[in-house]
Amino acid sequence: MVYKNNDSINDLLKQAGNKIGTDPAKLKQTIDSGKLDDLVKKMNPRDAQKFQEIMSNPQLAQQMLNSPQAQMLIKQFMK
Repeated sequence: MVYKNNDSINDLLKQAGNKIGTDPAKLKQTIDSGKLDDLVKKMNPRDAQKFQEIMSNPQLAQQMLNSPQAQMLIKQFMK
């Protein structure tokens, strides 16, 4: 995967890695390989349940992607 705004991506990976207790580089590799189940295993149960709900419900995923916060992140990555 090619990231257009590496600084923003690296910041997000660092924050996410700290939250789930994993190295940002390993987190990026996991995401790039599509092994999202590995990420879910490292999340706290509440976050893992929310993630699974979003991934199993296309309408909920679309609603999340249309949120102002998600749109802002998408615009930053596309720059």
